[in-house]
Amino acid sequence: MRWRKVVQAVEFGMPVQQALEAPRISGSSFPNSFAPHAYHPARLNAENTFPPETIDELRARGHDVDVWPQFPAANAGVCAVMVHPDIGQKHAGADPRREGYAGAW
Repeated sequence: MRWRKVVQAVEFGMPVQQALEAPRISGSSFPNSFAPHAYHPARLNAENTFPPETIDELRARGHDVDVWPQFPAANAGVCAVMVHPDIGQKHAGADPRREGYAGAW
């Protein structure tokens, strides 16, 4: 799901930092990389900053939605640098979900 942060920045013109701070949904249907390789088919992990109506609609569509607090470390951590394609200006962002820094010069 982290690729969606790229889409928010590139396709919708959202600043990199704002895209990384946006509410996040992740899936648990694929086995985790780390032992014991847990997975939860049809489960979505949604941060509590989504409107309750969105969570209700996902559940109505058959998803097992686990609501997480805002910025949980378990929901990955992303740092990104983007170069504006027209003017060459660099933008950087660090995900508040984990300790990290980003810089561009």
